[in-house]
Amino acid sequence: MLEKCDLTAATDEKTLAKSLPPLQERLGVLQRDLHDRKVPVIIVIEGWNASGITMSTREIIRSLDPRGFTLYATHAPTPDELSRPFMWRFWTKIPERGRIAIFARSWYSRAITEELDRPGWKKSFRDRIVPINTFERQLADDGIAIIKFFLHIDKDEQKRRIVERERNPLTAWLVTPRLWDIHAHYDENLPVIDELVEETDTDLNPWHVIPATDPGFTLLKIHSVLVKRLEEFAGEGKKSGKGKNRSEGAVIPKKTKIKRASSLPHPIEKAEW
Repeated sequence: MLEKCDLTAATDEKTLAKSLPPLQERLGVLQRDLHDRKVPVIIVIEGWNASGITMSTREIIRSLDPRGFTLYATHAPTPDELSRPFMWRFWTKIPERGRIAIFARSWYSRAITEELDRPGWKKSFRDRIVPINTFERQLADDGIAIIKFFLHIDKDEQKRRIVERERNPLTAWLVTPRLWDIHAHYDENLPVIDELVEETDTDLNPWHVIPATDPGFTLLKIHSVLVKRLEEFAGEGKKSGKGKNRSEGAVIPKKTKIKRASSLPHPIEKAEW
């Protein structure tokens, strides 16, 4: 799947400034609509190191009501989590009805990271595919909307971004020998990761591979896909007629007309006050 991604895709600032704000506003409206419909949503943001996962996550949550979502930045498992089945720690983070769970890295990154240093890791890595597909299938069967993004960049772009981070005093701490080691094995890891994406790209829970060379294009594409998929989950697909999407369920509520005054309609004596 990754080889089909056009990494040269880009957009200009004018197009971004015109197209992104309406999508952001629509995203907030859809969040409220899905909350009212009690539809739980999981958003998975995956990709290469330095591909823009943090940036993309930050821009998504700007449009959302913080009371309606939970953000999970997936890190190494705790000793308690290691003593349990691999998917257990993700089952515990499934959103309630009407809420959104955002995973800035997820079970996919953990499956890769936790297998890389093991002997015969490629085989054990493939063994993760069945539990992951079963997990996602059970969630989808239970009515949970899952939207998965993979941010794709090539090896040269990854190196450029890592060097840029390393030279910046504010982000240099993010660059570790481990990060450089993973980058050095980019070409070896590419077919394995491509296989993982291919094998977990199902009809119910498809992947959306996003070209991430140009940050503006990345944001525009992610928001476009999010709005389209959430409209589908809200019961708004393509309607008959001219083939356009009609928003029948999620609408922006009308403003409440309240008369406001800066002073009281009649004076009040001090004693009465």
